[in-house]
Amino acid sequence: TEVVSAVVSTQSTGNKVRLNKTPGGKLVMMYAKKKTGMTKCGDCKRDLRGVPAVRPTKLAGLSRRVKSVSRAYGGSKCSGINAEYGGACPTTLRATKSGSTKLQVASWL
Repeated sequence: TEVVSAVVSTQSTGNKVRLNKTPGGKLVMMYAKKKTGMTKCGDCKRDLRGVPAVRPTKLAGLSRRVKSVSRAYGGSKCSGINAEYGGACPTTLRATKSGSTKLQVASWL
């Protein structure tokens, strides 16, 4: 039997191949798609709920409505961080000399 490849093969562990028989009787190599990982929270590295687990090229094609959730920092920070800091991003909080935490307003607001 003949093995036909439609794509130029790069022999690396990331390119998984399996043989598949077509209805015409040919054996062809099918390249398996890579496994997708969940989008992670920028602070605590937990999975973000509400954001689909797709490859980066497909994620770029999705609309903004699909890629985020409707809360402050939705789509990049998880709800636990949001609840902990009361809607303020942890990176905008800074400690003063007295030890109290002060909210530093971002320049673009």
